[in-house]
Amino acid sequence: MNPPLIYVWIGYELPNWAIDSLRISHQSCGLETILLTNSSVKKCKFVSKHIYIEDFYNEILSTDKKFKLINKFRDGFWVRTLERFLVLRCFVIDKNINNFFHAELDNIVFNISDLSKKLDHCGKGFFCPRDSFDRGIASLVYINEQSSLDSFSDICLDKVGGHFNDMTFLGSKLKISDNFFSLPTENIYGSEDDEIWNFIDPVIIGGIFDAASLGQYIFGIDKKNSFFPAFNGFVNENSGKYLKDLNFYINLSGKYCEIKIPHVRERVNLYNLHVHSKIFNLINDNDKLTALLDKINKGKKILIKRSFGYD
Repeated sequence: MNPPLIYVWIGYELPNWAIDSLRISHQSCGLETILLTNSSVKKCKFVSKHIYIEDFYNEILSTDKKFKLINKFRDGFWVRTLERFLVLRCFVIDKNINNFFHAELDNIVFNISDLSKKLDHCGKGFFCPRDSFDRGIASLVYINEQSSLDSFSDICLDKVGGHFNDMTFLGSKLKISDNFFSLPTENIYGSEDDEIWNFIDPVIIGGIFDAASLGQYIFGIDKKNSFFPAFNGFVNENSGKYLKDLNFYINLSGKYCEIKIPHVRERVNLYNLHVHSKIFNLINDNDKLTALLDKINKGKKILIKRSFGYD
């Protein structure tokens, strides 16, 4: 039996972009999809199951007014990105789920129906892409051992902030733990002189993963992170390959995304795209998506955010 793909949203409402994202990935991932949210969120029809966190999680959620947050960034954003793993841990223990995928909602997840079998041959634990030696990015992860989530239960959420967050915590586990595995990203195609961490061979598992940089390059960055009008073509500081050398091919009906990389004979399969800018309404429009890909493959940018201010 194939594992499910589980999403977690800790918040009073589900944003419209998340609904558009779920619509895409529910059709393209090839797996049962489960959405875990606060009970205040209306039931979503674009997942196989929508389950309320309060039905199985006995702790006080960070959305509770009584929960005192030291970190005030976006109403406890960093707290919630770590708290989701506590929610996941309680849920899979409650439902006796031994292996599953988890994705952040601002991702397109392409066909992963056969991926778990390939990863199971690589080891037992927590599989996560990373964008640098010190950071893991849980854009799309696979877990085939419940106990790999136990370490999250030791975290004091009151101490979470910009320097201690889910990315740095995952980075530390990927550096020292034998049951945390690095999934391959575009970083592995750098020059031979570049230092790179140990990673699972993409030939073995049939593709690579987007931690953040590929989606940021194609679709731009989160509009909350830019005061000024913004374009796509963004290259972040941890991009492992000069992204203008890549060509991207997305087929939503075919449930796949492929990348043409210089000096690599075959196109490389990409299992997810991290859509940092949340422009899923554009992605859902095939004509607009085709036009965007045509321009970015020619090195031309398009305007993603037109207005001034932090949206």
